Amino acid sequence: MSLRTGNYGVYRFKRGFNAEIEELVGDFVKVIAPMQHNVYKVKAKLGLNK
Repeated sequence: MSLRTGNYGVYRFKRGFNAEIEELVGDFVKVIAPMQHNVYKVKAKLGLNK
């Protein structure tokens, strides 16, 4: 656990209970078509996506 991640306090707290810490890969979105992605996000905010 690195101090740079910002989760070091959580790490120390959980280690206090002798918990095992397991870091998992996060998720991300790789935008291929930025214009369509932006339209989708605006429609999602407006509740227009089905």
